[in-house]
Amino acid sequence: MSANLSTGAISPTFGHDQALLRAAIVVGGMFCLLIIRVASTNNPIVAIEVAILLGTLLSAAAPDSHVGLLVTLFIVVDWITSVEGRTSPWAMAVAASLALFHTSMAASSIAPRARTWTPAMRRRWAGRLLVAAAAGVATWLVVVLIQHLSLGTNHMVVTTGLLTLAVAASRVGPSRRLGPNDDVRP
Repeated sequence: MSANLSTGAISPTFGHDQALLRAAIVVGGMFCLLIIRVASTNNPIVAIEVAILLGTLLSAAAPDSHVGLLVTLFIVVDWITSVEGRTSPWAMAVAASLALFHTSMAASSIAPRARTWTPAMRRRWAGRLLVAAAAGVATWLVVVLIQHLSLGTNHMVVTTGLLTLAVAASRVGPSRRLGPNDDVRP
């Protein structure tokens, strides 16, 4: 990305929307690290945290690569090894940060680099971010409910509940087909 220092304009090879998406990738990954450190009860595994940091930066540089998958895996491992209360409300903050990280990567990888997004595209991707965050909240609520009701040993109840949640999630889809005016404009 290059910028004109006198006007602050971003070059045609890297548009304003793309720059914001890539900044959101970094913010999402760094917030995950920060939240895990705040919620942590154990000493961090430095190698995992360095991998998250470097992977987040690489994901912002190349959002269409598979580096983001590794970053997500490392964040999960960091959470599991660092935080004792896995069903704490901090899990929601990490889930929201992961949703921002993932949705920004997905949007950045499909959006043309130098194009401006239409309002319809912004609404669509904001809706996708909200669906991803809502899925995280729903999953957390199911886990907390299972823990609270001590259903961990009743495999039939847990399996039925998770299957019901999966079927409900599969029914969520796009509300309409994309039209020619929903694409990016030059």
